[in-house]
Amino acid sequence: MQGVKLYNKQGRVVSPGIIIPGSGWPVRHLNADTAGVKQLLAAPGNDKSYFVTGYILGGGATADGFHILRRNCLQFTTTDTWTITDGGAVLDIGTEAASGHFALEIWINIPAASAATNLLTRGNPATTGYTFEVTAGGLLKFTIKDASNAVTGTGTTVLNDGQWHLVTVVLTRNSATGLQLYVDGIAEALTAGAAATTAMNDAVNPASTAVQTGTNGKTHYLGPVGMYIGASANLSAATVLSNYNLGIGRKYDGSETGLAMGFNNDEGVGTAGHDVKNDAGYVVVVSGTEWVPSKQNGATAAVAIQGPPFESIDLATDILELLDGMGKFWTCLESATGVTLPSVVNFPHAIKIGLNNPLRILETDGTADLVMFGFTEKN
Repeated sequence: MQGVKLYNKQGRVVSPGIIIPGSGWPVRHLNADTAGVKQLLAAPGNDKSYFVTGYILGGGATADGFHILRRNCLQFTTTDTWTITDGGAVLDIGTEAASGHFALEIWINIPAASAATNLLTRGNPATTGYTFEVTAGGLLKFTIKDASNAVTGTGTTVLNDGQWHLVTVVLTRNSATGLQLYVDGIAEALTAGAAATTAMNDAVNPASTAVQTGTNGKTHYLGPVGMYIGASANLSAATVLSNYNLGIGRKYDGSETGLAMGFNNDEGVGTAGHDVKNDAGYVVVVSGTEWVPSKQNGATAAVAIQGPPFESIDLATDILELLDGMGKFWTCLESATGVTLPSVVNFPHAIKIGLNNPLRILETDGTADLVMFGFTEKN
């Protein structure tokens, strides 16, 4: 391999996947005639990602295959909670004089609703704090109050349609028209509230956790959450639209301008979500929620739901998103003899699984044996 270099999106040289004893690679797995989601490697750590470079897949007398799962998300089915611990001042919205602008973007999927869905609440918007929600009628709504004024606004797009949506609120301080809501990158026409007449200038520091709560008897799904606070947090309409167009493939990495904290919510296992800036004071605690698509339906390997869509695939330039355009990987069945031939695949570029994502596959119910090659890189 001397003289061969492989680069990631950031232009850093990474390992091409040479077998290193003790590294966990290659990964070996035997499907014992059971369909389902199987975890091949546990999450590598807050600052690492797995990359898959290829595989060898063999089997019995039928064609078998697998998907590599990368689009994890959280399922809320009752009053489950997703809580950002209050580890200091990062959650606090400063004064207008301190350029305390604020923005929040959340990927959300609500199949149906008959009650309001809480997307994020900190403090009490009746005294000091804010609530970002979807109303019982499926409309986006944001309410915030500082020491002097309260601002609220409600959108017009119905969101409880079972599709993934990126919902965004931007609050520009010291502006009578500073509140703006966006759905899928497009500004909403606000139909209610004081958003068009009130400027907010005081700090909003309720000294509490920030919580998303499920609705009893209802289901919704949560993808990435990004919070922007400070001088660069008044995101432009162009930035909001760009963030939507990039989809979950954008994956917060901590370098985003104005980002105070970002949670990709794609760990896939456990009861913790990690800020991409690795701030130990702001770990998310999840309670009662389920990671999907690890959830199975019946005896087949059907996925209940996947996370928000990846960005569009450009096979010429977007090498790390190649996998989503490739679909399912199969063994090769020679129909005349019924013999399954091993598939040996070497990807033209390493496939990134995702920051702190476990390596998981959704496989058929055959008797395939799999050897997967790759490496682990610190982001």
